[in-house]
Amino acid sequence: MVISRLVPQAVSMGEKQILAIGTYGSEQTHNLRLIEVSGHGAGIRQTAAVSAGINPSYVCPSADGKWLYVVNEKNRNSHGSYGAIKTYSIDNESYNLSFVSELDTRGDDPCYMAETLDRNFLIAVNYGSGSIIVIAK
Repeated sequence: MVISRLVPQAVSMGEKQILAIGTYGSEQTHNLRLIEVSGHGAGIRQTAAVSAGINPSYVCPSADGKWLYVVNEKNRNSHGSYGAIKTYSIDNESYNLSFVSELDTRGDDPCYMAETLDRNFLIAVNYGSGSIIVIAK
């Protein structure tokens, strides 16, 4: 399971944080969730739960908090296709997720990704095939 801090916002009872949690699982499970934590842990609420495909094991929020990038850690031997990156938009009021797109990583078992500092590219690393892919956003 990977947990990533998304969008911190000041609220009257302290700081609100939205966590994205991706887990290993099949396409039929709600394996990607957004959780709101407020009041220094006093309040915890799930805001979104979606099926993000096979093994959404790494999540990466965009720097502006508008997008969530998710890898599907799969490979040709076990799953018949390369790994993938899915993009979700994040509603900035309800913190719901909406699916936007999916892109093949052209490699096996993507396990990490990051947005470049200029926010123009997303870089993903394919563990199983030892390759990287650079994606213009």
